[in-house]
Amino acid sequence: MNSCSQSVLPPSDQIDEVHPHTFIKVRILERYLNAWSAKFSGTTDMVYFDPFAGVGRIKSKGSPNSEADGSAIAALRLFHNHRALKNKPVTIRVFLNERETPRFHALESRVSEIKTLVEDPLPEQRLKVTVFNREYPKVIDDMFHDLQIIPRCIFSFIDPYGYKDNTFEAIRKLLSPQKGEVLVLFCTFAIAKVNESSYRVYKEHVANVFGLPIWTPELRADVNRYRDQLQKCAGAKYTLHFSMRDNRDRRIYELVYATKDFGGLKVMKTVMYSMSQELDREMQDFEFHFSDFKTQRPERGDTQNTMSDQAHKACAECLYDHFQGKETTLMEIEEHVLLRTAYPYFIGTLKAAAASRFILSAESQNGGRRPKWNTFQSSKIRFASHSQLADDLASMLRNAAGQARRLRKVDDFVEYAKFTWLGLAYTVDEIWTEVKLVIEDLHRQGKIICDMGRFSKATKPGKLPVKWTNEKEDIRSYFGVSSRRIQTDRQKMRQHPYADERKVRVLPSGPSGERRDRGVLEGSEEKNMEFSRNSQEGPSHDTH
Repeated sequence: MNSCSQSVLPPSDQIDEVHPHTFIKVRILERYLNAWSAKFSGTTDMVYFDPFAGVGRIKSKGSPNSEADGSAIAALRLFHNHRALKNKPVTIRVFLNERETPRFHALESRVSEIKTLVEDPLPEQRLKVTVFNREYPKVIDDMFHDLQIIPRCIFSFIDPYGYKDNTFEAIRKLLSPQKGEVLVLFCTFAIAKVNESSYRVYKEHVANVFGLPIWTPELRADVNRYRDQLQKCAGAKYTLHFSMRDNRDRRIYELVYATKDFGGLKVMKTVMYSMSQELDREMQDFEFHFSDFKTQRPERGDTQNTMSDQAHKACAECLYDHFQGKETTLMEIEEHVLLRTAYPYFIGTLKAAAASRFILSAESQNGGRRPKWNTFQSSKIRFASHSQLADDLASMLRNAAGQARRLRKVDDFVEYAKFTWLGLAYTVDEIWTEVKLVIEDLHRQGKIICDMGRFSKATKPGKLPVKWTNEKEDIRSYFGVSSRRIQTDRQKMRQHPYADERKVRVLPSGPSGERRDRGVLEGSEEKNMEFSRNSQEGPSHDTH
């Protein structure tokens, strides 16, 4: 835990005085460790490493009543109280380090006391704590020697006193395990001070932070360059950062997160987003940050941890701009949301994109079943192009003749809708409501035949048959007369003096059984009445 120097005091009285942003740093760590512990609670080789643990207790400068646990004690308290760790036979190794001897004794004293401060602590064989009094990064070799074998998953919180101790080679070692993760402090403000006129030793320290042989002006406070180096040379696959600012709103350092695990990326992105939203809902340039300057402002009231509808829509537009006209997978979409936008919740974003009709279809390669949110590799999402947004369901059914002919039951309509943008944007009940409106509309237009009496009473999709009138057998069944008779009737209608001015349509029979081949002109009321009289004077037609 980064702290100021202090005089030698009894171990129980030593407390680090820190700035407000240090409390936020510990809260981010706690929230992530809570999810990290639950995620890896089924394994047997969990390791937590904090080489700059401090004395285990912190308080804000100028606020004597603001004491809280430091990073080391906060982590131990969380492990002892975590429900998932209590219910599974998992072993956790915790390695803490403090190089200054008086502060080391204070930390050691608080570590021994933590069991008395929690209810039902984990037994010592389940939570093994080792406290070192060594220099960093030499303590890393001591930790691996104590472990004897490289653990599968290790989380390291690197919070040095400056950039001199934060060597790139040390981070590479900590990321070497299969599930290695690091939350490291990048000293933006101090590194930015190093320039061409600085002493050579400072330039060498900055070069060591980036893992480069020499210092160049391009390295000045470039956190993105540091993240790129972690991915290219240290084995990290994903990186994120959270900015901290001082009481003058100047950027002082970044918390950089590096991991090989996509699940860890999702958790940390959620933690950083929610923390930034809680502290300041005005995310400047879509950046996660906290500023001591803003703690001097009046309270802003409660804030929400979830994304607003407006944020979902904004992220959906980003998706559409990137994937427009392409077919992709849910995994690729989620990676794009997590790595290229400020938002962590991709499902809400995808639903917003579907509701905006940016998505044409969602198909599953897993037996033709409806795509699930967790079947990333087997689901394909097709985005509309800029020139063609998705139609509504009725238009899609009318235009897709090949698809429509396969819909023989009401239930088929619902299943078809699930694989359109409706299936992503709406629930099953909402899809059923939409399908009912579509079927009623298609029946009213004479495009399908369905028992609407039974259909209107249905409360859920069923096996009620549906026939399409654009097929030969459906047309004959619909009108109840031979196709030759229909052609004859239509020829007589076309011979009417008003037929060249108005379209003639053949109306279906109603429930009372009136004539099915009666011609009606679409025009003024007088012309319709005249046509009706002429029809009555002409030869009569057989009734059905």
